[in-house]
Amino acid sequence: MGILQIFHGNLNEISSAFMYRLYDTNLINEIKKIVELINNREWEIARSEIQQKGECYTQIEQEKTEEVEQ
Repeated sequence: MGILQIFHGNLNEISSAFMYRLYDTNLINEIKKIVELINNREWEIARSEIQQKGECYTQIEQEKTEEVEQ
């Protein structure tokens, strides 16, 4: 299934999701690495990286929440 078959309608709404500024250089580099994997069609490696990074940032958020509650 091609990308045009997956997305139909107004694609402008999708592009607006990327109008954020990122100041965390580590996060920017991680996103660039994942985008490069996706562009190279290395789907499983990209999925693994996304899952690993997601778990890392979830843990950081949980620790921040616990600090605020104390």
